[in-house]
Amino acid sequence: LNGVELAEFLLQKSGKTWDELFVEDATITDVNPDSIKKFIADSKEKGRLPNTDGLDELEILDKLRLADGNKIKRAGIVLFGKDPNRFFPNCKVMIGRFGKDSEDLKFQEPLEGNLIFLLDEVQNMLNYKFLTRPVDFEGMHRVEGDEYPVAALREILLNALVHKKYMGATIQIRVFDDKLSVWNEGKLPAGMTVENLRIEHNS
Repeated sequence: LNGVELAEFLLQKSGKTWDELFVEDATITDVNPDSIKKFIADSKEKGRLPNTDGLDELEILDKLRLADGNKIKRAGIVLFGKDPNRFFPNCKVMIGRFGKDSEDLKFQEPLEGNLIFLLDEVQNMLNYKFLTRPVDFEGMHRVEGDEYPVAALREILLNALVHKKYMGATIQIRVFDDKLSVWNEGKLPAGMTVENLRIEHNS
């Protein structure tokens, strides 16, 4: 086992997950209050959040089980950190525009930050720099469409961010003329294969 694999093995044996552990030198000052506010606003709109009225940032993190006392969990920093890369070096997404194949890189943009920031910023960057927006006209009005459905792109990106191995490599998005691929480092749960995903299976 290499260093990362050994750490994962020991975590598994202890019954804990990577994101449950505390970041020893992180405090509430390392958390971005604007990211928490955005998360709460989005969650309230969907009706998926317990009441957080009147709570400060640390109390909100505690209620979300992302903190305990003054200690912040890794998940709290990855989700809401001002600079999560100070603690974990791969809270990043690399977007590349390619020509005829994956060796024909035209240009690229790295984005880094917490998950709340990346979820929006990656989509903005894709739309304004990497994707071609098809144009149509309705009478005299110019109508710009989307090359890919917004909801589908958001779901793909959200899955890549949430299921990433944060001690692994940077998320990579490759944009071609006729396709787009999103890659992150991670494994399927034990016993699950790609073939299993094509048939009825436990979520």
